[in-house]
Amino acid sequence: MAKARSREEFDGPEGRKRAWRELMIGDHGLVRLFYDNTHEVVPGKLWRSYQPSPANLARWTERGVKTVVNLRGDKMSGHYFLEEETCEKLGLRLVVFRVFSRDAPSKEAFHGARALFDEIEYPALIHCKSGADRAGLMAALFLLCMKAGRSTKRSSSSPFATVMCGREKRASSTTCLKAIAPTRRRKASAFPMSMRSSAGWMKSTIPPPRKLSSWERGGAIC
Repeated sequence: MAKARSREEFDGPEGRKRAWRELMIGDHGLVRLFYDNTHEVVPGKLWRSYQPSPANLARWTERGVKTVVNLRGDKMSGHYFLEEETCEKLGLRLVVFRVFSRDAPSKEAFHGARALFDEIEYPALIHCKSGADRAGLMAALFLLCMKAGRSTKRSSSSPFATVMCGREKRASSTTCLKAIAPTRRRKASAFPMSMRSSAGWMKSTIPPPRKLSSWERGGAIC
């Protein structure tokens, strides 16, 4: 079993160099210098991104970000040491909310995400390692919260309350889809007259399919 690491390991000049090596090489920070996987989830309110370097955090502070949500956990490492230290210096609130990239989120994770969105101060940044799986999941949950009004209204009748809060024994996939992208059936009268006329013309002009004779059904066609 690997020995638990401590902050003292990264303290001092040599420890700080080790932390930067872990961030840039071991954690693929060099790749992120050339590939910026940052996306604005809600304009002026929430962004999702990759593991930020101290320089990235400084730029986020300049953009007005108040809260940084770390989805990777608080296990001591070079990248976490630098992030924690930099957030403290810049006056950013660092919130650790661990989400797993290879497992389906648990019911507790859904409940925790809803409470997190209601509690943190905005504008906010959520990040994982590469800004894809975990950050993408949390961004989708945030949009679902907004869609159902969970961030501002405690409405128990919303589809999100059914899907996420477990107030009913089960929620159908149709309910979940309606919460994300509502759809409605349209009657024929809702279409323009030109479309209805064209449909009628096609029906009256194009003959119905011809029935095959017994000779043709027997496979004697050359």
